[in-house]
Amino acid sequence: MTRRAGLGLVEVLVATVLLVVLLLPVVGVVHSTTATTTLQDFRLLAHGRASALLEGLLVLDHERLRGAQTPDDRGVDARTHPLTQPLLATSARIAGPRLDLFETLRTQLAFYQESVSIRPVGASGDDGLLRVQVEVRWRTPVDRAAAMHTLVVATLVAQPDLTEVR
Repeated sequence: MTRRAGLGLVEVLVATVLLVVLLLPVVGVVHSTTATTTLQDFRLLAHGRASALLEGLLVLDHERLRGAQTPDDRGVDARTHPLTQPLLATSARIAGPRLDLFETLRTQLAFYQESVSIRPVGASGDDGLLRVQVEVRWRTPVDRAAAMHTLVVATLVAQPDLTEVR
């Protein structure tokens, strides 16, 4: 039997195994990078939501914030808080006329839970200093984490001093 030039079955199998072994790490890196990017996208959207809620609260006057204090530091659901309900309704409409963008945004927003806390600072709370905090929690479909991700944005709001100094 004479041997012809070309590749035999053994050579093809060895080449296939080498190709699979060399490509597996590349596929793992691509998958890991995609998951990390998706997690960062969710975090970026959470930060935008928290900032929008906090900025919406900061344009209100001090007396209105003081009148809407929450019972404890855990806060209340932003969908039920009287000051943040209009803010959330406005942020849900920012997508405008593009329906595909609106559907994408609405789907992504379903992963988030916001809570708002407005509490006086100090033991007596008589100095007029308030701590306004927005907490956003979310779970993503890609990370399969047992605990929810959490982002907290807070600031202090002082009662304005309107006394006139001469």
